[in-house]
Amino acid sequence: LYLEGVTAPQRAALEAALPGRFRFFEARDDADYIYSVESFATLSGKKLHGKRNFCNRFETAHDWRYEALSPAGFDDCRSLLQSWDAEKNGGNAEENEAIERMFQYWDGLGMTGGILYADGRPAAFTAGERLGSDTIDVHFEKAPDDLPGAYPMIAREFARHLQKDFPEIRYLNREEDMGIPGLRKAKDEWYPMFMI
Repeated sequence: LYLEGVTAPQRAALEAALPGRFRFFEARDDADYIYSVESFATLSGKKLHGKRNFCNRFETAHDWRYEALSPAGFDDCRSLLQSWDAEKNGGNAEENEAIERMFQYWDGLGMTGGILYADGRPAAFTAGERLGSDTIDVHFEKAPDDLPGAYPMIAREFARHLQKDFPEIRYLNREEDMGIPGLRKAKDEWYPMFMI
């Protein structure tokens, strides 16, 4: 028997019911990264100065705008995803299918997100859904490699959008890194509050 996602109280209950029968370990590759919305919205402090610099350069180099994601922007997201897939030698078919399902059932799923434009073209998009009363689970975030600063910009602007339209949201769950070294590095560079 293999159980995943066991919380501390569940572990205690299992230990009490069946002492010594289970071996417990953390699966680091599956741990979600939890951040404060405030840190993403402000990029304040020494640790995030690199992200702030990327955003400043992006703002200077491009005529940009951010919009809340809605069905009107789905085709722009698809176009961006197609370019992203070409950069990545085909992308991830399962993820693309999940994104299409998200678009198809957007309202019913209660999704929220944003799209970033630079010089009239889609530059990045992100989308997630509410987890409980104070957290957004960010499922998707895409930007092309040839547009430096697009990732920090979409992350910052989405956090600002949440602060404005959903002030009760305090945390971003930016999910796990799946043990992918580049993804782990990227998530660590945002300095999570904690892992779960």
